[in-house]
Amino acid sequence: MILVTGATGNVGRELVPQLLAAGQTIRVLTRDPAKAAYLGDEVQKALGDLDAPETLAGALDGVQAIYLVSRADQVASVVTAAKQAGVRHIVRQSTMEAGFDPPLGPGRWHRAAEVAIEHSDLAWTHLRPTMMMVNTSAWWAPSIRTSQTVRFPGGDGRISPIDARDIAATACTVLTQPGHEGHAYDVTGPQLLTIGEMVAILSHVLGQHIQYIDVPETEAGEWMAKSGAPPTMVTALMETLAGIRTNRFAYIADAVLRLTGSPGRTYDTWCHEHADAFRPPADPTR
Repeated sequence: MILVTGATGNVGRELVPQLLAAGQTIRVLTRDPAKAAYLGDEVQKALGDLDAPETLAGALDGVQAIYLVSRADQVASVVTAAKQAGVRHIVRQSTMEAGFDPPLGPGRWHRAAEVAIEHSDLAWTHLRPTMMMVNTSAWWAPSIRTSQTVRFPGGDGRISPIDARDIAATACTVLTQPGHEGHAYDVTGPQLLTIGEMVAILSHVLGQHIQYIDVPETEAGEWMAKSGAPPTMVTALMETLAGIRTNRFAYIADAVLRLTGSPGRTYDTWCHEHADAFRPPADPTR
């Protein structure tokens, strides 16, 4: 039995069907069973909340491994409940910045969460993905639709964006095959690209001219603050964006290829498959 948290998120929704295809018994933790109904009857649904530790005992009954997507401050209660339930292995979705020395931006909180799990006496594996390709639709689609521009920090810094399906495939291997306990894996895509090159790929796929405007990290911080992000999160994410500019993320790890047998999908492939996310919604009156 594997418990998947974040099952309706970018990675979780890809991971659950891959685990089912691998013949695993799956339970998902959800605060709203209606949101998990699409998973069908093959998947057990456990009503619970990582912010309500008293709800975790039932969800963890009979579970051997957890795929954990959580805030750092939720980890201690999960570890306590997992040990009481006899869970053997926690695989946590972290972030690449947690592996930097010292950790960068949100990586500081993620590293604290990793350390708490490492000290739990449970088997552990950390997955540390870089920028997810799917995030670019949330960040860039609105301005592409209105002004055919992308305003985003980056400069000449390069990054290796990752498809959520490839993170899920890596997680599936780690959860279903032995030998990954005690390892932290950086999870990257197969190519290095600047933000400008990513926008150019998207422009080509959409068949329209999209202008990339490199902006300071402070401008991105202002957008995040206006959207309601807490000041500490804004500051941390600005550090990450500055890290892109200075090439802190400019490398390709081999985890996806080594653990799944595939190098992972390119941003061009992802854009072709998700082009509609950047286009205006269809007019229902036509």
